[in-house]
Amino acid sequence: MKPVPKFLGTIKNGKVVLDEQDAYEGYLLTLDEKRIELVIKKEEIARTNQQSKYLFGVVYQLISEETGYSKEEVHELMKSIHLKTHMEANGKRYTVIRSTHDLTTVDMTEYIENCKRWASTELKLFIPEASKVN
Repeated sequence: MKPVPKFLGTIKNGKVVLDEQDAYEGYLLTLDEKRIELVIKKEEIARTNQQSKYLFGVVYQLISEETGYSKEEVHELMKSIHLKTHMEANGKRYTVIRSTHDLTTVDMTEYIENCKRWASTELKLFIPEASKVN
């Protein structure tokens, strides 16, 4: 499948304002006289470096200190608890563990909160909010 460019922009007063209007118009010329599919959706922003630093530097660090597992072991444990999903292939069901790299900022926030809730419930461990950490 040929790669398809993604054009980002903003809706202002009901109109689309693209960040790279010239590139968009140039791409449209390559599709002249062809049927197209146009999809407009809210931009999904990948997890932030700040979220990753908080996850590994605070959440996983405190769980690691409490359990004796390394931060990487804690990472694998938390993913297996909170990012487990299932897929079917050839009539068989398989367990798949999602990667945190694929999470949006919203998904990552939910994942971090789930890890903190697990630590509180299972380990009686308090993990401070990101805004309360130096």
